[in-house]
Amino acid sequence: MLRGTVVGHFGAVTQTTPMAAVSATAAPRAVAPTTWAHAVACAWSAAWFDVRGREWLSSREVIADDFWRSDVTYQDGYGRRQNQRHRPDLATFIGDARRGVAVEVELQRKSNARLRGILAMYAARTTPPDASLAGVVYITGPVNVMKAVRAAAQASGLAEHPDDPNGKLRVLELATVIAETRQVAAQTRASLRSPVVADVA
Repeated sequence: MLRGTVVGHFGAVTQTTPMAAVSATAAPRAVAPTTWAHAVACAWSAAWFDVRGREWLSSREVIADDFWRSDVTYQDGYGRRQNQRHRPDLATFIGDARRGVAVEVELQRKSNARLRGILAMYAARTTPPDASLAGVVYITGPVNVMKAVRAAAQASGLAEHPDDPNGKLRVLELATVIAETRQVAAQTRASLRSPVVADVA
């Protein structure tokens, strides 16, 4: 898999942070601001996993693998039944069995009905005995988006970790993800610059 670096585009995150999370590193000139913001957020999210040594899948890899595709059903504000296919933005794995974890980068609020439909789908896919996913991580922008995700999760019966030790949902603020990624990357660079002192017999 081809991987580049986020250093030149998003500041010195790390010398090895991959950019396969997005196909927008060479962004189209007329890309919409919201599209570019989402691409940047996906890159930071991938970097957050990468600096921790976690394996992750890019948007293209998620699209190419039907394992990550789900059917979402909900009733819209007009009472109409909506059926949509949905995939996460990124993905990662946990444990020796490499159980899948969906990663959603949510910068703008979806309708409450659609968001509840998506969270209900994740509740179903993470509930034993037929759970196909180990969990889902939401990386959110503004506080109102984070609150909406948590409200939809509660309505769908999807408990949040670490408040619930058995929770299958984790919600992180994008600003926290960026700050933690920079901190870990800075520590890594500092350790690489530290002089090696040879033992003197």
